[in-house]
Amino acid sequence: MIFERMKQAVEHLLPAIHAHPFNRDLAKGSLSQEIFNFYVKQDALYIRDFSGALFLVSQRLPIAAHSRAFLNYREQIVRFESKLQSQYLRRSFSLGFHDVQFCPNQKIPAIERYTGHLLETAKKASVEVAVASLIPCFWVYNDLGRTMQYNPTNPYSSWIQSYSGEVFTAATQSITCIADEVGDVSSQFIQEKMIQAFTLSTKYEISFWDSVYHKSEYQHDANPETQFKYK
Repeated sequence: MIFERMKQAVEHLLPAIHAHPFNRDLAKGSLSQEIFNFYVKQDALYIRDFSGALFLVSQRLPIAAHSRAFLNYREQIVRFESKLQSQYLRRSFSLGFHDVQFCPNQKIPAIERYTGHLLETAKKASVEVAVASLIPCFWVYNDLGRTMQYNPTNPYSSWIQSYSGEVFTAATQSITCIADEVGDVSSQFIQEKMIQAFTLSTKYEISFWDSVYHKSEYQHDANPETQFKYK
């Protein structure tokens, strides 16, 4: 199964994902409200382009059931993320965390590069590779949500629970199954490109947390076009 090979390719990144200070502090409930507010605002900008990439891929998938599934992911994730973003931003503003520094109206470089990778892949890569590039947004967060211990006193408990909930888990399982269905019948060349695209998107997830937590750039694989060709 191609998805098993994708997971093996990023296995060395999983300790860094789970131990990242953003995720560590989020799980403990000690993440600063300012940092989380900054993250949520950037996440809203990310989701806008991510939903666009889902739509582009849905139009290219040759199997109708797969196309409908991607349109459903798009509808679910926009509704799901918008609800969470509004909930937490309302609370942030009520607590006074509304400095312009934490309410950007443009993407930070890490998000600009990540969404650029997703949109370019959705348009130019083979559809199998485009599917693979979108999986980490589901799989990484679902994995984090399922491993973080529930604590009702954690101010971020709703955010954490949403990623381990039935709807998000079902979407994650569905998109990975589609990757297997389209990838397992593809050439070795396409399968390797799927693994590359999946790995790069996973690294960009880490770069997002780095950028919002440390206010610094994650340098590894900063330019996707130096590592990945859209074929």
